[in-house]
Amino acid sequence: MEAEIREEWPAQLKNWHDKPEEVIMPEGECIKDVSERSVEAFDKICLSQKDDDQTLIVAHDAVNKTLICNILGINYSNIWMIKQGNGGITVIDLFNNPNKPPVISALNITTHLGGILDSTASGAL
Repeated sequence: MEAEIREEWPAQLKNWHDKPEEVIMPEGECIKDVSERSVEAFDKICLSQKDDDQTLIVAHDAVNKTLICNILGINYSNIWMIKQGNGGITVIDLFNNPNKPPVISALNITTHLGGILDSTASGAL
């Protein structure tokens, strides 16, 4: 799949790496749309949480990265600054105080996959 993408859309793939905020995927959406959709869904999930709830959200790396960008207060165009391996676990703590933002207490834990260093994201486009 990766070789096919590199062959069929080399300029778009380069732009995706250099300026992800400017790319619209073929028959898909731009990262801004992914971010808006992801943050809206995350906010709904957060609002539905009760005391001591633990919720698992499973999503693709671009979705996860835009959520992390939002929590950290950085633009989604910086998604390449964040590594999210396949099966990686990120832990986000929420608080009952609406003035206290979510806290990322763990990012991209992959040791359960058998290694200390994460190699699962090495082929991420």
